[in-house]
Amino acid sequence: MEQTIDYRVPPDKFDDLAEFDGSVTAKRTDGELSVKCDRESSNFLAINLANEVAIGKKSAADARAFYASAIKDFALSNNMSPYMQSFQFPAPKGGTTDADRHGVSEEEHAKIIERMKQMQKDTGE
Repeated sequence: MEQTIDYRVPPDKFDDLAEFDGSVTAKRTDGELSVKCDRESSNFLAINLANEVAIGKKSAADARAFYASAIKDFALSNNMSPYMQSFQFPAPKGGTTDADRHGVSEEEHAKIIERMKQMQKDTGE
């Protein structure tokens, strides 16, 4: 089950998120954070921990350990962490996109876009 929220990940935290959990995917341009786990409660857990990694509250290693402990407690003792029940942070609603900077002037950028469109037409792509 994959779920996505609006979320702006600081550029210097992408590697930390990847180290934390491969089921977490951040899309900088779209301003989204997705997670793909077997159940919604696991997704809440992963997103909450991804947020803590992104804001520097937990290291990737600490988040991995917390995740494993929470899953173990739930599976073996039916003890569900609040992290598995709902967002533990105010989830953004829009305004998270990051178009980045293209490194050329606006005039050059417009010319490049037009040329790329022409190239697509010429090649039929």
